[in-house]
Amino acid sequence: MALTVVGWKLAQLEPQPLANMAEEFALHVIIDDAIADLDMVDADDATKEAASTALRDLYDNAFEDNDFLELYDLEDSDEIGDLDPHGIMGMGDLRFKKWFKPFGSGVDRGVPHPFVLNTDS
Repeated sequence: MALTVVGWKLAQLEPQPLANMAEEFALHVIIDDAIADLDMVDADDATKEAASTALRDLYDNAFEDNDFLELYDLEDSDEIGDLDPHGIMGMGDLRFKKWFKPFGSGVDRGVPHPFVLNTDS
């Protein structure tokens, strides 16, 4: 669902903020894949460089932070408990059950899709 929502947000005329960590993951994967796919596109170097710059600019401007990238450094899931779930060091809670929790008040960052909201958490 997060990939679908992020795809919709990218297609809008006005910038749409990412609403939760799941959407940050989704956009990160979309941009990484797009940058990797540039090597396979039959285009001149200037066009590829312009597309790569646009994707990097999107990456730089879209994310609230990149705490979620810490998950790529884990060797096993037992390390997740060490990722500051209480925000003492200023990191967000990176446990899976928090990926869909809205950023901020939900008004300023957009509201996640209703299918990913869990009223029990």
